[in-house]
Amino acid sequence: MRLSAMPKALGFTDKTKGYFPHKFSSEIHLNYVGPYPVPSDYGVDHMTVREREEFDPWYNEVSRGTFDFKKEASLYCKNDVDILTQGSLKFRDQFLVQCDMRGVTFGELHYKSEKRVSELQTTHGVRVVVMREHTWNQMKTTCTEVKEFLRCFNAPEPLNPRKALFGGRTSALKLRHTAAPDETIHYVDVTSLYPFVNSTCSYPLGHPVIIYKDFEDPRSYYGFIRATVYPPRGLLFPVLPHKSEGGKLLFTLCRTCAETNNEGGPCEHDDEGRALTGVWVTVEFIKALEVGYRVGKITEVWHFDKSSDTVFTDYIHTFLKGKQEASGYPAEATDRESREKYIRDYQEHQGILLDAGKIETNPVKRQQQSSHQVEIHRQFLTVDPQVFQSLEIRSHPS
Repeated sequence: MRLSAMPKALGFTDKTKGYFPHKFSSEIHLNYVGPYPVPSDYGVDHMTVREREEFDPWYNEVSRGTFDFKKEASLYCKNDVDILTQGSLKFRDQFLVQCDMRGVTFGELHYKSEKRVSELQTTHGVRVVVMREHTWNQMKTTCTEVKEFLRCFNAPEPLNPRKALFGGRTSALKLRHTAAPDETIHYVDVTSLYPFVNSTCSYPLGHPVIIYKDFEDPRSYYGFIRATVYPPRGLLFPVLPHKSEGGKLLFTLCRTCAETNNEGGPCEHDDEGRALTGVWVTVEFIKALEVGYRVGKITEVWHFDKSSDTVFTDYIHTFLKGKQEASGYPAEATDRESREKYIRDYQEHQGILLDAGKIETNPVKRQQQSSHQVEIHRQFLTVDPQVFQSLEIRSHPS
């Protein structure tokens, strides 16, 4: 969120960000006292139409006076800190009204980490070498001894549930299609898929039963499974995702073909060359078995006895309510009757009762509520220059 948008979004009006000629800032101007810098030094070329409408009257008024660089810079910086401080406290207060949760401090996290290392050494007699993760990552790529060790050492890697989370893959089966006279091309976009899944789909509850041996039929488990599978041949839409050594997400029927980027001919590898090893959720694993995948080896299972499809429902609805209220009324809801109907319809379809007194268009607050759900980016097309100029362009430093 831009600092200038924070007062309006969080509801305090005694502070405004103001303006400062950043392009005028330089070592030679540190002691400058004189006429106000020109508007271009304030970045007017990058302002929206609305921002320019607010800037021009302010500049016409203050430019009659004298500009003291040191004084103005000090006031501007102090004001920024005041806004950020007040905004952060306001945000915290508002957030805790809905989610009264406090986490642990950095000190507690450090203590627990040190305690774990001590237990491994004293209780279990394990020799523990502690190093920075980036140091180990560098050694794996630059140290010949480490690389050779990892190549030959087939460690029974423990199941890491995070590795069952995949995303960021699209597949265009046809790059261009010319519609015949009797054909119509339709575009379908799925929006807010993550919040929908969070709100309506099943999630495991409680602690899992961790199974290392004497495995039963995978269809009897609910949770995570780490295994090696043999994909079928000729399946148009592979089920199980696989990440290559380079980190690219693939849906492949042959690991070796994927690693060597084989596009020149049919796969001639045996089962072991085609085998995939990974961590998957049992729901997709069972689906894979239904379409012809065969189990080569199971190394670990996390089985949950309990599950629920309402775990995140209240959380999603809480922030979806704020997001919807900050979106304002739809264009067709212009009178009291149509607005009441909109509120009734929304409650009927979404199970959320909107507060009529809080329904007001607030793009910044809407974006803030969206960020509590997932990092969803929305796109749309326009040919109207006024619509484009009214957009608030956000850039995030990489």
